Amino acid sequence: MVQEGEVGAGDGIAKIADGPERIGVADVDALPYLPGHSSEQLQRALRIPALSNGWQSSSQAMLQPDLSSKTTVGESGTRL
Repeated sequence: MVQEGEVGAGDGIAKIADGPERIGVADVDALPYLPGHSSEQLQRALRIPALSNGWQSSSQAMLQPDLSSKTTVGESGTRL
């Protein structure tokens, strides 16, 4: 994006450069919604400087292991 603003019907949109990670908007958009994303894809998305705070939070959350499924119960009944 060169300049933030409104886009209307008939306005031209042209690609002027590749981003640092060379990942398309559709690919980043699919990460939280479609199955099969890899941690590499999420990490690449997180390295994009223009990625919004919301997308950063979602991507970071998807990288976190599911701790609830990895807890074990010890002999005293406490979770480890």
